[in-house]
Amino acid sequence: MRMRIALASLVAAVLLSSCATQRKLTYMQDLVVGDLYPVQPVEELVVHPGDRLSIMIYATRAELAVPFNVMTGSFSVSSENGELVTSVDSSEESKGYLVDNKGDIELPFLGTLHVIDLTIDEIKELISNAIIENGYIQEPIVTVSLTNFKVIAFGETGPTMLSAEDGRLNLLQAIVKAGDLSTAANRGRLLVIRTEGMVRKAYEVNLYSMELFNSPVFNLQQGDIIYATPRKSKLDADSDLALRMLSVVLSTVSAVASICWWIFR
Repeated sequence: MRMRIALASLVAAVLLSSCATQRKLTYMQDLVVGDLYPVQPVEELVVHPGDRLSIMIYATRAELAVPFNVMTGSFSVSSENGELVTSVDSSEESKGYLVDNKGDIELPFLGTLHVIDLTIDEIKELISNAIIENGYIQEPIVTVSLTNFKVIAFGETGPTMLSAEDGRLNLLQAIVKAGDLSTAANRGRLLVIRTEGMVRKAYEVNLYSMELFNSPVFNLQQGDIIYATPRKSKLDADSDLALRMLSVVLSTVSAVASICWWIFR
C-alpha cells in the first residue's frame, strides 16, 4: 500500500510540475477557439531623424522622371596619388535619402524637404505637390519606403537587432525573429520602449492575454526597444538546463513507476 501511495504521489508531482511549467510558457491563455476578435488598424509609420528613405518618381514620359532618380547610393571623394577620386557606395544600406537631425532630406531639383513626423503617405503627397508646383511633371507617381527599419530586442530574448524590409513588424513576429523568449522570461510583463516626440515611454504587454493585440505597441515602430523581463525566480542557463533534464528524468521515472504499479498491484 505504501508503495502505491508513493508512486501515486510521484506521478502527481510530475504532472503538477509539468502543468505549471506549461502554463508559464503558454501564450494567449484566454484565447477561445472559434471566437471572433476585432483586428486593430495598423498605424502608419512616422519618419524620424536617422531614417533612410527610398524615393522613386515616375511619369508617363519616362525621360521627365530620370533627373529625380539619380540617387543610387552615397557619394564620397578621396585623394589617391594627389588626384581626387569620386566613388559611389551603392550597397543597400547606403541607398536612399537619409533624414538628418533637423528632419530634412535633400532631393534633386526640389531641394530641402522637411519630413520629420510625417507618414510615408504624407511624404509622397509632399513630394508630388512640389514636383507639380514647380512644373516638372503634371501627374507624377511617387513611391516612398523606409529601408532601414530596425527594432532592438534584449533581456530574456538574447540581444538582437531586428529588421523588416517592408517597414512592418508586429510584436509576435519580432519574438519569432528573435528566436522566442527563454523559459526564464516573464511573459506577463514584456516591455516595449517607444520614442514619442522628444520623450520615451514604456508600455507593458501581457503575452498571456489576447489583449496584447489591442496594445498600442503591438505593431512596432522604427526604433522601438523590446525588453523581455525575467521572472522573479529567474534561473541561470545551467539551472535552466538542469531543470529540463530533471523534468525528463521525472517523466521517465513516472512512466516506469506507472508500469510497475500496474504489474505488481
